[in-house]
Amino acid sequence: MAGNVLVFTEHTESDFRKVSYEAVSSGADLAAQLGGTVTAVAWPGAPGDATQRLAAFGAQKVIVFEGGSPEYAPDAQVEAALAAQETAEADVLIFPATVHGQELAARVGARLKAAVGSEVLEMGVQDGQVEVVRALYGGKVRAKVRYEGAPVVLTVRPNTFGAEKKEAAGERVTLSWPEVEEKGRVVDIQKSEATRPELTEADVVVSGGRGVGSAEGFKVLEELADVLGAAIGASRAAVDAGWRPQSEQVGQTGKVVTPKLYIACGISGSIQHWAGMSGSKCVVGINKDPQAPIFSRADYGIVGDLFEVVPELTKQLKEIKGQS
Repeated sequence: MAGNVLVFTEHTESDFRKVSYEAVSSGADLAAQLGGTVTAVAWPGAPGDATQRLAAFGAQKVIVFEGGSPEYAPDAQVEAALAAQETAEADVLIFPATVHGQELAARVGARLKAAVGSEVLEMGVQDGQVEVVRALYGGKVRAKVRYEGAPVVLTVRPNTFGAEKKEAAGERVTLSWPEVEEKGRVVDIQKSEATRPELTEADVVVSGGRGVGSAEGFKVLEELADVLGAAIGASRAAVDAGWRPQSEQVGQTGKVVTPKLYIACGISGSIQHWAGMSGSKCVVGINKDPQAPIFSRADYGIVGDLFEVVPELTKQLKEIKGQS
């Protein structure tokens, strides 16, 4: 297999998402192993200094599109992705394993008649072929897969690969946005007022379940999250009860998170919930039931009333940080 890698990024109004830098950095490592180059794609609406920002994480070339709306437009983005793939002569295409990234990866893979690997946790090269480790069945199984031939389309899970800085040339390549009639269009966007980190990219997540008891009960978790700079998560039971929005649900029917620290408060630890947070580097369980399943999987467990444990933990952390 030749070695050119193409990485598709995602951005907010002011910067690229963390997973984009992780994807570019890991893509650069893969391209080096394949003996090729890595090119990043910046969609319309990306920061004006996109080339410099992505080059700082290893992008040797950055494709920037002229024209196009910053709104999500999958039909046009698929055509743009195919044009970028042809321009970069890429054999490996990498997308973030996000809602949009997974959709585009599937569409582009189908158009290219390529092998598609989702939820990639590790990437490398064996015998000249791309070899990855993928999470299957909600993270309960890891499969090592080697792809023969090209192209190969992969999606990488957020918070799994490091965003290592590695200065590169960052040559800017400009392409025209394709004229495509969208079969669907964005008619409204409701922006969250939350100031906390995005759940799937947060380094720390404080999550609550049925044991929190009410929407009001989540205030003690929010206080702890504010001290830690953490995102708030919730079990399906808490979401179904209307205590937290569905956007915060972690689990098999919610979001998959991979933080450095996951604090589960009042969560029993069912298999369905574990499927959404099993990739956490360190899990702390707080539950008054000593037989709760969470304790069989957590790295640290505290048996006690969360309304006593969490405020005390918040107090101690504030003292350590010198906060009043």
